[in-house]
Amino acid sequence: MAIGDMYMSGEVSPVKAIYMWHQNADGSTDPEPQEEERYVTLGTGDLLPEVSSSRRRAFWVMVRYCL
Repeated sequence: MAIGDMYMSGEVSPVKAIYMWHQNADGSTDPEPQEEERYVTLGTGDLLPEVSSSRRRAFWVMVRYCL
Protein backbone atom coordinates (compact mmCIF):
# COMPACT_ATOMS: atom_id res chain seq x y z
CA MET A 1 0.00 0.00 0.00
CA ALA A 2 1.81 3.02 -1.31
CA ILE A 3 1.01 6.34 -2.86
CA GLY A 4 0.29 5.64 -6.53
CA ASP A 5 -1.20 2.19 -5.94
CA MET A 6 -4.40 1.55 -7.88
CA TYR A 7 -7.60 0.05 -6.53
CA MET A 8 -10.96 -0.82 -8.09
CA SER A 9 -14.44 0.00 -6.87
CA GLY A 10 -15.47 -2.61 -4.30
CA GLU A 11 -11.94 -3.18 -2.99
CA VAL A 12 -11.08 -2.29 0.59
CA SER A 13 -8.99 0.75 1.47
CA PRO A 14 -5.97 -0.60 3.37
CA VAL A 15 -5.33 2.73 5.14
CA LYS A 16 -7.01 6.08 5.73
CA ALA A 17 -6.25 7.90 2.50
CA ILE A 18 -7.43 10.12 -0.34
CA TYR A 19 -8.02 8.46 -3.71
CA MET A 20 -8.35 10.07 -7.12
CA TRP A 21 -10.49 8.73 -9.97
CA HIS A 22 -8.25 7.35 -12.73
CA GLN A 23 -10.61 5.73 -15.24
CA ASN A 24 -13.71 3.59 -15.49
CA ALA A 25 -13.28 -0.11 -14.77
CA ASP A 26 -13.71 -0.94 -18.46
CA GLY A 27 -10.67 1.23 -19.26
CA SER A 28 -12.64 4.13 -20.71
CA THR A 29 -12.55 7.71 -19.47
CA ASP A 30 -15.98 8.64 -20.78
CA PRO A 31 -18.14 9.64 -19.07
CA GLU A 32 -15.90 11.42 -16.60
CA PRO A 33 -17.17 11.84 -13.05
CA GLN A 34 -18.51 15.14 -11.77
CA GLU A 35 -15.84 17.42 -10.27
CA GLU A 36 -16.90 16.59 -6.69
CA GLU A 37 -16.63 12.85 -7.43
CA ARG A 38 -13.01 12.87 -8.60
CA TYR A 39 -11.58 12.49 -5.08
CA VAL A 40 -12.76 10.38 -2.16
CA THR A 41 -11.45 10.22 1.40
CA LEU A 42 -11.74 6.77 2.94
CA GLY A 43 -10.92 5.21 6.25
CA THR A 44 -9.19 1.90 6.79
CA GLY A 45 -11.54 -0.89 5.73
CA ASP A 46 -13.91 1.35 3.70
CA LEU A 47 -14.88 0.17 0.23
CA LEU A 48 -13.78 2.10 -2.85
CA PRO A 49 -17.01 3.47 -4.37
CA GLU A 50 -18.64 3.46 -7.76
CA VAL A 51 -18.94 6.83 -9.49
CA SER A 52 -22.39 7.95 -8.38
CA SER A 53 -23.29 10.07 -11.41
CA SER A 54 -22.64 7.27 -13.91
CA ARG A 55 -23.16 4.28 -11.59
CA ARG A 56 -19.97 2.76 -13.00
CA ARG A 57 -17.11 0.98 -11.29
CA ALA A 58 -13.78 2.74 -11.51
CA PHE A 59 -10.06 2.54 -10.86
CA TRP A 60 -8.87 4.79 -8.06
CA VAL A 61 -5.28 5.88 -7.33
CA MET A 62 -4.12 6.52 -3.77
CA VAL A 63 -2.78 10.07 -3.75
CA ARG A 64 -2.28 10.93 -0.07
CA TYR A 65 -2.37 9.35 3.36
CA CYS A 66 -4.62 10.94 5.97
CA LEU A 67 -3.76 11.25 9.65
